[in-house]
Amino acid sequence: NTVAVRDNALAAIVAYTSATGQAALTTSTYSDATVTGVSGLNVDAVNSLIAALPATAKDTAAEVQAVVNAYNKVAALADGTAGGVGSLTAIEFAALGLGIIDTPVEVSIMNAYLDVSAGSAVDSAAELSALETAVSKLAATASVTLPAATPTPGPTLADLAALGING
Repeated sequence: NTVAVRDNALAAIVAYTSATGQAALTTSTYSDATVTGVSGLNVDAVNSLIAALPATAKDTAAEVQAVVNAYNKVAALADGTAGGVGSLTAIEFAALGLGIIDTPVEVSIMNAYLDVSAGSAVDSAAELSALETAVSKLAATASVTLPAATPTPGPTLADLAALGING
């Protein structure tokens, strides 16, 4: 029964947290859930993002598809060279669990960073989350007009490192 296969696959996606001992989701799981765009090349990254989301953000095929579509845009943009095609919207960042990236400045900074990043630098929920935090703090700090107080907490060394600023 096609409906049962789809429902079982979606239930597996909703339950997926990448906990120790939990089997990783496969491309077939996503396909059975009627989600397209997951391949052997991106399944680990997609699984990382799915695992980090609350169940309510991945309990329909449409929500999971939005995650996959947004991640595929990240992967296409993060080719290591400036001038990549396409950019993500605040809605797409939210689908990835990066809801802090919600202002035009934050979206612009995040897309600019992704555009020059290597794919391997942004292929997990942890990497994207660290980047999200750094971009949000950078945007908040940059928006201050002196002598106003700077945001607390401001960017940390770890935040700057997530943006590739070292030294």
